Amino acid sequence: MPKPFFLLLICCLICHVAVCGESGTKATLPERQQDPVEVHWYNTQDSVFELRTAAQLRGLAELVNLGIDFYQQEVRLANDIFLNDTTGWRDWEHDASGHLEPWIPIGKEDNPFSGTFDGKGYTIFGLYINKGMESYYQGFFGLVLDGHIQHVHLQSFHIRAHDHIGGIAGMIGYTSEIRGCTSHGKIIGRGHMVGGIVGKAEEYNRIIDCGNMGDIQGQRRVGGIAGSFEYGELYNCFNRGYIKARHEYVGGLVGMVLGGQFGERDTNNWEWAKGVVRVVEKRRKVTAKELRYTFANNYNTGTVEGEYKIGGLAGSFLKFVDRDPVEDEKKTDVWDILGFRQLAANNIRAATIKGRYFSNCYNTGQIKSRFAVNTDGLIGHYDWDWQTAVHLLDERQANSYWSDSSVVVAKVETAQLPRNIRSFDNLQEIYSVRPPKGFGEVKDDKMRSEEFVAKLNTWVEEQGRTFHHWRPDYENINGGYPVFEPEGE
Repeated sequence: MPKPFFLLLICCLICHVAVCGESGTKATLPERQQDPVEVHWYNTQDSVFELRTAAQLRGLAELVNLGIDFYQQEVRLANDIFLNDTTGWRDWEHDASGHLEPWIPIGKEDNPFSGTFDGKGYTIFGLYINKGMESYYQGFFGLVLDGHIQHVHLQSFHIRAHDHIGGIAGMIGYTSEIRGCTSHGKIIGRGHMVGGIVGKAEEYNRIIDCGNMGDIQGQRRVGGIAGSFEYGELYNCFNRGYIKARHEYVGGLVGMVLGGQFGERDTNNWEWAKGVVRVVEKRRKVTAKELRYTFANNYNTGTVEGEYKIGGLAGSFLKFVDRDPVEDEKKTDVWDILGFRQLAANNIRAATIKGRYFSNCYNTGQIKSRFAVNTDGLIGHYDWDWQTAVHLLDERQANSYWSDSSVVVAKVETAQLPRNIRSFDNLQEIYSVRPPKGFGEVKDDKMRSEEFVAKLNTWVEEQGRTFHHWRPDYENINGGYPVFEPEGE
């Protein structure tokens, strides 16, 4: 079907819905004037569109969810937008008035968003989502594949849904990028993969210059920035919100970080529709090898709470390796089957070539865990192969810090721990569990000092312009701990 005809058909359908009720009878004018859906701003000739009203923004969601992915097109905000009156927004979880207009996320399975959305620094107020167990890919955007979202701020909003939930996007993939975005609202996940910015980021994405100030709740894989982050780059980001999970994999920034090895993946295993994935795969220009592998220059000052596998930066640092099931069946050694031996070699070799991992980050947020923290105040769990994960970070010469006020690290003998988190570096360390060599505990007052700021900036100056410089917290917006310079939060 030709695209102009397809667009005309969509517009006709939307216009029909806009003037009719659910039963097909005509709705009263005041009912529809409250928040109509406007799609007439879109055409196939232009490549840049400006949105000024809530109706136009809802129209964007309609168009994308009906099949227009905005590939090679850009949508911009021209001013702040109110989706609802934000009075009493903190109590919207218990609101039964029926006056709130629900938000339908932009992009869904089979119909993702693949264009550019530039908020131009404007703020979207009053986003409201309240759904049950059937809801996935929930947020301002639902599913983004090979898309770019930048300079948009969410304020005074409420999201309650099941899985893959984020303030900016429920899920992103295929070299998508989120840059310069902030989230300050309340997000409640009934299930897993819940983040202040993104619920799940899979397959070489970038999350840069983003921050969360809102409260985030979920079951597992819960983080201030992302619930789950696989490969790619995450830097110049922060969390100041309260992060809480009922179970495990809880981090101030990311609930679970997967990575350590570059390689192509089999698209037949994707959770999205295979046809959509293949279309995106054919047209994308950025490959995995062109991305650096980086988790650096980030901080957390928010409280992190859960059952276990809890960290100030990440709840868990897991390494992913692709395995051949046919070859696996031929192996009898369980360690070979799990891929740990080859994985260890690949990770340590890659560590000296690409990226910076867990570098120049800090945590001062309190860690509240049901079980004692026995490693450090930054990462709660180092995979089932403890030694390889720690050696990977040793090789990357990670330098990151946690305050002595954030957590008390328990001294536990190795014999009392499950085998998967024991350390056997040498006989002298057989009864200790150590963090990576670059991780260190710092006195709380020292972390508020200009000396600590200078230490962070020394690392930045050695790297180049990619990473933000730091400065003291003159305005006391961050508990007195260092903030980015310039303060673009």
